[in-house]
Amino acid sequence: MAEVIKTVVKDFNPALLAEELAATIVPTSATDFAGFVRSDTDSNVATPQARTVSQDGVAGTRDDAVAGEIRFTFRDPLTAAEDTALDDALTAHVATVTTAEQDRTALDATDLDQLIADLPNIATMNNGALKVHIERLTRNYVRDAKSPTPPV
Repeated sequence: MAEVIKTVVKDFNPALLAEELAATIVPTSATDFAGFVRSDTDSNVATPQARTVSQDGVAGTRDDAVAGEIRFTFRDPLTAAEDTALDDALTAHVATVTTAEQDRTALDATDLDQLIADLPNIATMNNGALKVHIERLTRNYVRDAKSPTPPV
């Protein structure tokens, strides 16, 4: 196993970065956002912060990560081209962009809130509003009931 540590002090969307890396020549890896914590404002985003990753009280050792430290574990050492591709992907990454799955999850939450708000008004809805309500209800039900979740 080859470990590569990069330190990039900016926010990351780990799920999006995984998709972006999958589209490069960088081989599949394990990624540990050791020097990050979950953002207070966006659950999809990891924000740089120095922290203790692990601590062994018996041995008296600590594994500390600096702010922005990302640890990649690869089966084999990276080639120069792969390392450059990794650096380019890290530099180009924009944490505020979301994955399709994150968008679906956010839509589900919005749909559910709207379904709850509309519930008292179902009897008085016009046909167009009722149709939108039924589509929202059906989409939410199908995504919840079907595994794997279909892209509806």
